[in-house]
Amino acid sequence: MGDTYQYGKFYTEADIPGGVTTAYKELILSFQPKYWELNNNNGTNYLEYSRDGVERSGKLLAGEIKEDSLVLTKFFIRGQAGTETFELWIYG
Repeated sequence: MGDTYQYGKFYTEADIPGGVTTAYKELILSFQPKYWELNNNNGTNYLEYSRDGVERSGKLLAGEIKEDSLVLTKFFIRGQAGTETFELWIYG
């Protein structure tokens, strides 16, 4: 799952079994990152992410990028229509 680089790991919607849906789905992380960057590659729809799969932690509009230094133990993502594409870079 994901592509490994020297300083981190890169994930896309292809790394979520069944892809992005309108319900939160967990993206299995290979390690606990100190930093992360999420890119919403969709041209029209928003993405929402959560650290527990219940409460929304944030929302990215179409084309928006979010960087954060919150330590993640789990990462959940869902889309407005369920067909969104994204890139998640974790490192640290």
